[in-house]
Amino acid sequence: VCPLVTDTIMNAKKSLYWHFLSIIIPMIVFVFIVLIGIYEWLNFDKDKAALVSKLDNLTSAYSLLLAEPAATNNVEDIRLYNHSLSADTEVAFVVIKNRHGDVLEQFGDVGGDPSLRRTVKLNYSVDNEVEYAGEFSIGLSEKNIYSQLFDRLKYELSRLLALVAIVLLAVRYAYIKTIGKPLDALMASIEYFKSQCVHRDVEYAQDDELGAVIKRFNDMQVHQLAIQEELKKQYFSLENTIEERTRELQDELDKHAETSLMLYNEKQRAQITINAISDSVITTDENGLIEYMNPAAYQLLGYEKGAVDGKYFAEVFNLLSIESRDPVTDLATWCLASENKNCPPVEFYLKVESGREY
Repeated sequence: VCPLVTDTIMNAKKSLYWHFLSIIIPMIVFVFIVLIGIYEWLNFDKDKAALVSKLDNLTSAYSLLLAEPAATNNVEDIRLYNHSLSADTEVAFVVIKNRHGDVLEQFGDVGGDPSLRRTVKLNYSVDNEVEYAGEFSIGLSEKNIYSQLFDRLKYELSRLLALVAIVLLAVRYAYIKTIGKPLDALMASIEYFKSQCVHRDVEYAQDDELGAVIKRFNDMQVHQLAIQEELKKQYFSLENTIEERTRELQDELDKHAETSLMLYNEKQRAQITINAISDSVITTDENGLIEYMNPAAYQLLGYEKGAVDGKYFAEVFNLLSIESRDPVTDLATWCLASENKNCPPVEFYLKVESGREY
């Protein structure tokens, strides 16, 4: 559990700060660009409106000034007025014509935004009569507006970069104060637990989401230590139980060995007794298979020792009726099937392979 938690927190420390920045910085840049765009759009409209107003003022003023020179074909005065207009950097072109349509003076090429162009008639009053003296055309350029716009955008870009730098520092400071230090303390507690198997509480005073996580971590560590202590107790209890049970089993084995030895000794003594008596003794299993014959039986029946081992009683001994001398039921099978302890209840002839009868 501890390595998994440590790796998770390490990855969180590596990625949380940049995760915050990946969300905050694009949002700030987007909002800044939108606000600057609206601001510059309003400024552009304002500057263009001022330029249109200037165009109207120039058109009105110079139409009055140029009326007499145009009517009298005074080219010198017209040039003087034209030079004064051409000195203005916002004037794109000027065209002055006489009443016949001849160009008296021209500056620049006619064109550009139609809203920034004006053409008016030049009227000249003589003896209280108004006469058509010519035509005056003027146009203004937006270059200065765009130049000022680009200068402002450069300035706003520098402000944006400064704002981003401030945000980076602010986020870094906030991250260290609110997340970085608590995570460092959390990792230190985990490393201490791994090395010492002793829990050390992580101190965090804020009652927020991170505080809830740290509190649950502290509770989990305490609970884990309690489980480990309980497992140790159960382990030692199990060891004691196993040790006690092992001693009991050893005592049982010792008693069993002692009993087995006693039974073996009794069997040996019984075997010696049976071998020593003069009566013939024959034992079989429940199927009538001969298991044992004592030496007296071998001697009485005339068999060599081991000759009848593994044979059935009926194969070796034939029972004959005393009265009729007819073969009768196998004695071993009869005695095993009978509940009478004094088996057999009648007498028989016992005939062996050598032909002898008993």
